Amino acid sequence: MGSPIQTDFASVARNSLAGFAGKSLVKILSFAFNILVVRWLGDAGYGQYALIWSYITIFAMFSDAGLGIYA
Repeated sequence: MGSPIQTDFASVARNSLAGFAGKSLVKILSFAFNILVVRWLGDAGYGQYALIWSYITIFAMFSDAGLGIYA
């Protein structure tokens, strides 16, 4: 067993790699999903889809009134 510093470094490196891999997988799957949605909905349908998601995103930012998880 290594020193505590080596053990901590290995733990941080492993957890950082896992987080990076998870976020990368989400981005790849989101990209693939968007390609499928565009093909399925077409131009006009995807425009409506994007507009709806834009409204949802904007209203979600203001829905918690800036309190987040602290309230």
